[in-house]
Amino acid sequence: MGSGKSQASGEMPQAMQNIIKGFEEETRDLRGDLVSSFTEALSGNVPGAGIPIVARAEEASRRATATGLKETGTQLAQRGLAGTPFGEQILSQQRQTGLSATAGVAPQILQQMLQLATGYATGQASAVSGALGGTRETQSQAKSWQI
Repeated sequence: MGSGKSQASGEMPQAMQNIIKGFEEETRDLRGDLVSSFTEALSGNVPGAGIPIVARAEEASRRATATGLKETGTQLAQRGLAGTPFGEQILSQQRQTGLSATAGVAPQILQQMLQLATGYATGQASAVSGALGGTRETQSQAKSWQI
């Protein structure tokens, strides 16, 4: 992350070097996953493939669509509209809406996950940056107090 030097004293304290090293180790997997997710999204591959929460949400969306189609079919039949062009158009539109909703599940979940992960990573970086700034200021003040 740097040369280990600060402008205030010339050398970064070992404690700060340890904090930075810990931060790098703690976020290594997260940063790798972020890069992988961004690469996957940019390549146009199916996002979310193999992520259990995405698969469950997509399945729930499919079930909701199927339930809605069944209920709509029942209502159309009760009104004598089942099998008519009007009834088929309603079912077709509902089916298309369901397919679109299911197709949007993975991108929505991945976007939320990336926002959370990015916020976590940048929050950690801000904490380290703030600690470094505070240490430099403290070191500068301590130098002025020396007799």
